[in-house]
Amino acid sequence: MIGENPIGLQNIAAYDGWAIAVTGILIVFAALLLISVFIAILPRTLAKLEFVLPQDSHPQTLPQEPSSVAPDSHGLVAIAAALRRRTEK
Repeated sequence: MIGENPIGLQNIAAYDGWAIAVTGILIVFAALLLISVFIAILPRTLAKLEFVLPQDSHPQTLPQEPSSVAPDSHGLVAIAAALRRRTEK
């Protein structure tokens, strides 16, 4: 049973695989071509649409956390030392 089915290029040629392979290659090439054209046209399209969607002159920034909320490193060392002493007992 295993020896009946040829493996490799003979199997592709016997079952019309070359046409399917070439068709698949052409479809993938066309899709990649369309994607690259879209990427190339995008900056010009966005420049033309800027009057509809203007660029924000004052972008919003996230509020900064106050520095008093952040723990200092000495406090963290003291907490770690206390926890270690407690677990060693």
